[in-house]
Amino acid sequence: MCLYIETDPSKTATSWSTADTKCNNMGMRLVSNITPIKMEALVNITRKNPSIIGYIYIGMRRKPQTDTGTLQWLDDQPVDMAALGPYWGSGEPDGSATSEHCVVIDTDRRSGLSDVPCGTKHPFVCELLKP
Repeated sequence: MCLYIETDPSKTATSWSTADTKCNNMGMRLVSNITPIKMEALVNITRKNPSIIGYIYIGMRRKPQTDTGTLQWLDDQPVDMAALGPYWGSGEPDGSATSEHCVVIDTDRRSGLSDVPCGTKHPFVCELLKP
């Protein structure tokens, strides 16, 4: 797994869609299709890097972007909620409170997952696509 984590404050103020575009422009994508093994690797990376604080966008969002939309990966595959269940923060995903349609790793919650509004500005993590 080859990752690029954008933590530079001058570059991180970006919405989910801009993060997706930035990853694509580097020949990458927002990290997606996260399995428990991949999630553990991301958790370890974020815990060991003191410059990674708060939320980090990943390639999961509600589609369609409505409160009743299904959480999916960038390639439109459904999210295995049972496999990722232990990684969701308490009460997450809640989605309906403030139109929270995009997903982040919440490093303040010991790297749990949380849904957030897609327009909020956060760092992001990209992965290299396999050729």
